[in-house]
Amino acid sequence: MAVVAGTVAAGAAAPSAFADPGAGVRWGLPAARLVGDLAGSLALGLLVLAAVLPFDSRGHDRDTRRWPARRAVPSAVAAACAAAVIWTLALLARVILQYAATTGQGLSAPDLGTQLASYVSQVDAGRWAAAAVIAAGLVAIAAAGTTRAGTATGLAVLALAALAALTLSDAAGAPERSLIMTVVIWLHVAGAALVVGVLGGLLLVPSGSGTAEPDRAAPLGRPAVWALAVIGSTGAVSGGLAIAARPGSVATWSLLAVTTAALAALAFLGWRRPRRWARRWALPAALGVGAVAVGLGVVLAITS
Repeated sequence: MAVVAGTVAAGAAAPSAFADPGAGVRWGLPAARLVGDLAGSLALGLLVLAAVLPFDSRGHDRDTRRWPARRAVPSAVAAACAAAVIWTLALLARVILQYAATTGQGLSAPDLGTQLASYVSQVDAGRWAAAAVIAAGLVAIAAAGTTRAGTATGLAVLALAALAALTLSDAAGAPERSLIMTVVIWLHVAGAALVVGVLGGLLLVPSGSGTAEPDRAAPLGRPAVWALAVIGSTGAVSGGLAIAARPGSVATWSLLAVTTAALAALAFLGWRRPRRWARRWALPAALGVGAVAVGLGVVLAITS
């Protein structure tokens, strides 16, 4: 609902006065981006969980006789594999819809496939977008059958590389964007994906018998606080630039205000005691707030 309301308010789905690709493309693009962002976040978060579950807050191996964390690693990786499959398909749809929206063509255009082949092989934005699809696909393939925490760490790095490729694809379509700004945006996206993905992963991964919920999140408390700090600082930079570019845009101000409020609510839920995020009442609330923030970020990304 937040994405629909934001898209309407920002006019992102309004018909183009020039070459209009059709309602399917106009609404399909934000939908594909939202599904891809959420699935990619979940895949990353689950892989991070699989990497840290066998360890306590000091990085020491947990005693599996007391805390059967290692049994949760295969479940986390299997769920990450499923999320990565959805992520790959959503990224593929995003490439097609983004090209159709940029060129003003409908999906039924006769030579759209030929043009897409040239786009992903000859244009920088298309090449980086294709690299993101390939990286996400590799995460899905490699995660199938993986049971080791060390392998999950490597796949989490590969997922972050896919996010970097997406950021570079967007930057290639915006020549005015500097390298520093591209890095800032990637840090913002990666931090948000990590927080939302870990929250979703904590809901999906079974804790095992005898496991206290707060204890599950012990290794994640301090990194979560740092991730929120990165999201807030990089969001302030990119948001300030958006306002400077469109100082009179009510939609821009409104979207940034709601997104900031969502981040503040997320920080409030886990500020003083990050382990509270692992309690059953707090996890769904925090995940819902994070999902709203991701959705509004999608609207900001596609708004001219």
